[in-house]
Amino acid sequence: MYMQSAWKVGALVLVFVGLLAGTLIVLNASIFAKPVDHYYARFPDAGGLDSGAEVLLAGVSIGKVEKVELSSQGDALVTLSIEKGRVINKKMVAVLPTSFISIGDHQVLLQVATNEVGDYSPNNIDAPIPGRLQGPLEGILPDTTATFTELNKTMVSFRDLLEDKELRNGLVNVMKSGEQTSTKFGNLADNLNGTLARNSGQIDTLMASMVTTMKSVQSVSKEIEAFAASGKLQDQTDTLLTTMNEAASEGKALMEDLRAYTADPEMQASLKKTIDNFEKMSDSGVKIASDAEEMSKNGIEITAQTRDLMTKANNVADEVGRLIEDVKGAVKKFDPTNGTGSLLPKIEVESGLTYTTENTHLRSDVNLIIPSGKDKLIFGLYDAFETNKVNIMLQKGINDKTDLRYGVYASKPALGVSYRFAPDTWLQSELFGLNDPQLDIRLKRRFNESIHGWIGVDKVFGRNTPAIGIGIKR
Repeated sequence: MYMQSAWKVGALVLVFVGLLAGTLIVLNASIFAKPVDHYYARFPDAGGLDSGAEVLLAGVSIGKVEKVELSSQGDALVTLSIEKGRVINKKMVAVLPTSFISIGDHQVLLQVATNEVGDYSPNNIDAPIPGRLQGPLEGILPDTTATFTELNKTMVSFRDLLEDKELRNGLVNVMKSGEQTSTKFGNLADNLNGTLARNSGQIDTLMASMVTTMKSVQSVSKEIEAFAASGKLQDQTDTLLTTMNEAASEGKALMEDLRAYTADPEMQASLKKTIDNFEKMSDSGVKIASDAEEMSKNGIEITAQTRDLMTKANNVADEVGRLIEDVKGAVKKFDPTNGTGSLLPKIEVESGLTYTTENTHLRSDVNLIIPSGKDKLIFGLYDAFETNKVNIMLQKGINDKTDLRYGVYASKPALGVSYRFAPDTWLQSELFGLNDPQLDIRLKRRFNESIHGWIGVDKVFGRNTPAIGIGIKR
């Protein structure tokens, strides 16, 4: 009796669903559907683009993608349903953005890119809107191709500069010349020190001789004055004057020799070079002392920073140790078996393939079913390996036959209901999307513990596409 009642209820639900679907098909054009114009866009590759995707102009939705198909030329021909009366200028091109990770619906963007004059005609498949793919980096780096071209040119020029033998040899010669100059400067300083050491005695003797000569001149002058005052013999006076004249002549000659010695250009140049070298050595000594002081200060600062860094590293190590102990404590509290059993509940993996008559599309879904008390958490991917849309839903049991699900399905807000007619037969529905809601209905049958199949209808509010599939649950 129970089985017969279940089949009767199931048959009644199917009849009701069929009537409801027929009614929606009849009323869809007049109630739900808005008047639209059809435009066509041609892309070299429309990977990831599916019917129902938004068509945006200046960031505003003006329609949807109605169909994606392969043209006779081997590229993708996309049918766009644009709101009635919207004018599409021939300056526009259709852009399909791409990304490194494809999650969620793709969009078709209409952007100004040419200088064409006029407007595209609706329902004209012979003159489609040209389409192009937008690279994943074009939103971050505008004009990516030109940027990378200039970067490559810069790298090539820099490499050529490094490989320039003439430049490299010039730098080597400059370094060698600097080394030789330093060596010569050291040798000059050594020679100057040696010269001063060797001639210091002669210079002292010359200065002493000059002092003695001046004293002799003064003494002779005093004696002449004494002889003139005493009135002695004239011959002695003449002799004395003669001697004085001779002494004066010798003194004059000595002064002229000294003046000639000091006025010698070679001697003056040598003294000037010596003085300049002393000034340079003094400046170099000041700079070396300043650099040494700066290096000492930097060494003290580096030592202090190193000490602070080691202190921070020790503090981080202590924090990591405490975090590990906290995690261990949390795991022990969370383990219901107190370490004697498995920490994680039994997780089921459900995968399925669905074939729809629309565009002969084969969709694969993969979901993890994780028990959480009396409820179940469903986490997985809708259209895995293609658009990779996310499924995250919580399933609650209303009664023995009915389950309610809510959360995210195909990356959109969703609500689902399952009703079991029998232990191995149940009806399942998924309603998802806010702006463009989609209702999928499945009649499922379990063949054994691992394999089950289904038949149903996708997009009940739209095209009413028949679907059939098979799934595996472990």
